[in-house]
Amino acid sequence: MATTYINCPFTGTAGSGTYYKIKIDYTQDIANNQTTATFMGVLKFGSNYGSYSHSGTSISFSVDGVAHNRTNKSWDNPTSETEVWTSAYTKTFTHNDDGTLEVQLAMEYVTGTSRLGTVAVSGSAGKWTVPTIPRASTLNSISSLSLEDNITVTFTKHSNSFTHKLKVYPTGGGASGYKTLSNYSSGVGQKFTTAQLLSLYGTFGSTLPTKAKVILETYSGGTLIGTDTQTNIPLKVGTAQVKVSGHWKRGVPWVKAGGTWHRSIAFGKASGSWHRGL
Repeated sequence: MATTYINCPFTGTAGSGTYYKIKIDYTQDIANNQTTATFMGVLKFGSNYGSYSHSGTSISFSVDGVAHNRTNKSWDNPTSETEVWTSAYTKTFTHNDDGTLEVQLAMEYVTGTSRLGTVAVSGSAGKWTVPTIPRASTLNSISSLSLEDNITVTFTKHSNSFTHKLKVYPTGGGASGYKTLSNYSSGVGQKFTTAQLLSLYGTFGSTLPTKAKVILETYSGGTLIGTDTQTNIPLKVGTAQVKVSGHWKRGVPWVKAGGTWHRSIAFGKASGSWHRGL
């Protein structure tokens, strides 16, 4: 739990050391983008406040324009008054989609039906600017992808505690599937497994896709925080090299198994070891 104080300058007659303030104890739920805050108002007179009689006076505060917890207190010619606290008010706020939040606060000291002074929260136009809750990471520009090579994508993280999954959807040519790279880190190349590629090939239509859609998922523990998406990314598919009209192009080999042709992955042997691609 964190604690902050909002100072509320007293605009009526007040001696040195007089203050209003609102104490806020709060916790933040990152996964659900919420802050739960408990508010208490406090008033203290300074040593030279004056010789007013304050029988039946009260203090209260408001949150987002709604008054809460008026506390009655009698003062008789106060010269050195201790702090007087209102009772507590607790509320859970849902932040904006970008994790920001502002809460309107005010406080007043009332005697009978006449206010001796009005107050305003200092420094932020009467608002408590709640600490921003980090939200989903955002993808940087992706110039191109090669389905059978390292998938290298960079993104901007808003919390070091978040983890990520990268989903790649080949598009065009009748493609209809996607595969996921789990525990994905910004700027670190990661390959699909042979099984993942073969599964993707099975979702292609009669021609190879030339574009891709990428979705970055951001997680706090097991809870999905949010996503960021980019589309129409140039995509290369296949590692077999074939010469067409005098130009080398990537292709996907086919093999016949059980009387049926299937797309496959090209492998080549170099220095005694087999490698995916030719």
